[in-house]
Amino acid sequence: MALLELFDEADDVDDVDEPPLRSADSAADRRRWLDELNAMQRPIDTLAGALREQLAALETEHRQKLQHCAIDWQNALNSSSFCGISGRKRRKLESLTGECRLRSTLLAEKIKNCSDYLHSFDTLIRSIQREQKRKSEEDDFLREFLLKSARHQHKKGQIGQALDTFCQLLLATGGHLSAEEMEGLADVCREKVRQTREFHERISQAVRQQLNESNSGRQNVVVHELWGQVLEDLRSECAESFEIVMQVNCDESNNTVGQSVPNCSQKHNTEQLKLLMASTICALWLHITPRGHEEFDDIKDLFFSTLDDYIETFRITNQKNCVKNVADDLEKTVRELMGNYPTVAGTKKMRKIAQRILII
Repeated sequence: MALLELFDEADDVDDVDEPPLRSADSAADRRRWLDELNAMQRPIDTLAGALREQLAALETEHRQKLQHCAIDWQNALNSSSFCGISGRKRRKLESLTGECRLRSTLLAEKIKNCSDYLHSFDTLIRSIQREQKRKSEEDDFLREFLLKSARHQHKKGQIGQALDTFCQLLLATGGHLSAEEMEGLADVCREKVRQTREFHERISQAVRQQLNESNSGRQNVVVHELWGQVLEDLRSECAESFEIVMQVNCDESNNTVGQSVPNCSQKHNTEQLKLLMASTICALWLHITPRGHEEFDDIKDLFFSTLDDYIETFRITNQKNCVKNVADDLEKTVRELMGNYPTVAGTKKMRKIAQRILII
């Protein structure tokens, strides 16, 4: 049954306390709500159907592979009952069995991962339902629950999990975060950047010490390789964090029906935080990337681009609000970036940015 039909039935039952919709505007607004709710069901039906078909196809193909292998073994055993299976044929059958074993293990693991992922969402919904039964506050709905979960994870030092929770929130809201949610994401990003920077400093110091004390060229090669892999992992984390922050959508024109539209001040504050976090992540990203790396120049351009956008947004917002000492606040931010990340401190672009701030 379509959602529109369900809501038509609901109207017949629950219209005692509500006056009938008479105006054209009310009818149009009601239709917009129902159209959006109905549209929510269509992609779920499509994806669920595709998932069922794909799972059935994989299951059928795997069963056929196993049956084919079993038949080959049975035929070989029946035809070789007196003299045994030849070595060549046995190796072929064992190879085929090994392939079936590998396919079975991988398929079972993929299905388990999919099942666990869906189960985690089911667990989340049931947790919210338990909270709603225990309390009657209106803020115990999914969006607020995700924010509370992210804050709890942040407080416990589970930064990776907190970022994953914000990813769910960004996906669910189309990137439209409230001011409170954006502050929470910014706090998690700051902690992630701080932890990554301190970890990089400790490990790089240990690597330098190891290289200075070691007299083995072979051992130094191994240390360099391990250090290079660690840097690649850290750069990947920076790239992921940057992508998460850039998912924040400050364009209220894409809001869904019924979603509260942020005022101009909230929009600019959200945009400021987004760009500040993006430029901070890029500064760290650039700091841990060697100058000879193929991505160094791209990351450098990305850093200055986001920093320029942040400065411009900061300037416009605070001048509109008649905030004093705008240049002082900006200078403090830039000085902090330069102090934490020497890679960007001595560049010509950074000096130009410092001069630009002075004339604001």
